[in-house]
Amino acid sequence: MSSLLLTVLLLSVPAAQAKHTAVDPYSRQNPRHEKRYSYRQWMELQEDFAMEAFEAHSHLPDGLPGSVIASPERGDPDYYYHWVRDGALVMNTLSDFRERGVWNPSLIERYLKEYADVSRLHQLEMHQPKFYVDGRPYTGEWCRPQNDGPALRALVLIRLARVQLAKGNGLYVRDALYDGKLPARTLIKGDLEFVAHHWRDPSCDLWEEYYGDHFYTRMVQRKALVEGARLAEQLGDRGAADYYRQQAKDIEIELLKHWDAVAGIFRVTRNYRDGASVKADGIDTAVVLAFLHGYTDDGFLKFSDPRVLSTLDTLTAHFRKLYAINQQPGIAGVGIGRYTDDDFNGQRGHQGNPWFLLTAAMGQAYLRAAEEIFDEGGSFKRAFALYRKGDSFFRRLHYHAKGGEVLDEQFDRHTGEMLSAPDLAWSNKETADGAHVWKNVRRKLNTYLKSCGADLSASRNRKALESIP
Repeated sequence: MSSLLLTVLLLSVPAAQAKHTAVDPYSRQNPRHEKRYSYRQWMELQEDFAMEAFEAHSHLPDGLPGSVIASPERGDPDYYYHWVRDGALVMNTLSDFRERGVWNPSLIERYLKEYADVSRLHQLEMHQPKFYVDGRPYTGEWCRPQNDGPALRALVLIRLARVQLAKGNGLYVRDALYDGKLPARTLIKGDLEFVAHHWRDPSCDLWEEYYGDHFYTRMVQRKALVEGARLAEQLGDRGAADYYRQQAKDIEIELLKHWDAVAGIFRVTRNYRDGASVKADGIDTAVVLAFLHGYTDDGFLKFSDPRVLSTLDTLTAHFRKLYAINQQPGIAGVGIGRYTDDDFNGQRGHQGNPWFLLTAAMGQAYLRAAEEIFDEGGSFKRAFALYRKGDSFFRRLHYHAKGGEVLDEQFDRHTGEMLSAPDLAWSNKETADGAHVWKNVRRKLNTYLKSCGADLSASRNRKALESIP
């Protein structure tokens, strides 16, 4: 990022659209590693940080356009691959940026088409969860299949198809993305048919450790079928649309079986089959990612659903006690990890730690609940309390990132120092997604508070806040 652009960014957010200085993106001399920001600046600039991270993780000299590495780390752990899941999640956030006019929409559209092109290679190996950046599948020992990948990829490509249809590019859509013919020869149709016919199959979880029927996998599969049905109907493939909707309804039935009323959580896996040891306490924050990545606008498992909020509260309380760093005074929020007996800190056989992406996901989920309650005319005090809780997780991240732009995979459960895979693209993705929601909720609550003679940031207004219904 040039010094002139940085000055503009700090004076006026959001940022202007621009290219960055030609510095090795992984060098510690790169400005991405050097700059430090106040909490407010850090949150306001997250979308720009995520875009810079994407550009540093894609268009690699040894890779195909459209490939996105998880991290530049080639050692231990080796994250220099394009994971189907991680790549789709990053590209979905880029789709959000295009819709909101963040950066250059035409440039992002080009990136999305490149992603579609490389996905043709990946779809030839539907059971493979990760690929080399030149498009070859990784065929070594691994936990496969991971059936969330085709669903997440379909969701990105469905959004691309809608953009192209709105621009009158129906020929591109029918030729490359969705034509309704069977056997499927287009990308979206291929992924949707796979999801619709294989969602009942046991698969490997998103942590790539064990087999079963996973809440996360089925949440994103359901969303892919809901959105796929809408696209199929738009393109006149009504029989497929009906079939996809029916499969989505069947998945809903299975998803609700994950609810454990005694524990007050959605359990991450049912019908465990093989792999790592079963999580006896049911604690796993993959369910929080499921709420976020599998959310649709049809009312199924809203963030303000009491079962969802109970899950968030239970997980937060658990990790508050689990990690020593969460007991240190003077640090806001709670660092959130994967599950209780996690032994991965970049290498196996060690204690697990809080993750940046999971702490950001928890914060975003609370913020989304606050926004739902506020938008639906619920209690302002309840919405405000959830906003403050969500905000605290991002303050925690800002502290451990030292106000910096680059986010690694984890931070140490004892010292709080960043560790494991450096510069993780997924960490930037979740933090940017959450920061966008944070800005929206903050704006809405502030507008309401100002009408009552108060605002979010002024401590002198605490008495005024107490009087607001």
